[in-house]
Amino acid sequence: SPISLNFKVFSLFTIFMDNVVLSIYALLLIMSCLLIYSLMLSNVDFKTREYGMLRALGLRTKDVVVMLFLYAKAFSIPGLIIGLLIAYIVSACLLYTSDAADDLLCVDLGGRRVTQKK
Repeated sequence: SPISLNFKVFSLFTIFMDNVVLSIYALLLIMSCLLIYSLMLSNVDFKTREYGMLRALGLRTKDVVVMLFLYAKAFSIPGLIIGLLIAYIVSACLLYTSDAADDLLCVDLGGRRVTQKK
């Protein structure tokens, strides 16, 4: 029947869109890891002399590695918190505008209710 055919097409479309969104998430995750890597690499290149001086003063290699990991955390944790806050604000705005449009049109996009405003 036409309704079941439309339902199958819609379900395939939602699966496709879910895969597109997951691909975008994966790409953003890879890009953020590369960004942190490049920041760390530029920091090590820039401060090679300082790390050499610290090693000459008796700092162990393990301590230098721990210092670099703490530096990486100093980049990633604030970025993660700021990114989550921005994502929460944007999603709340989109949800609010979507709900406002649904109330204006009296249509629930989830399919639970469809009413006509008089």
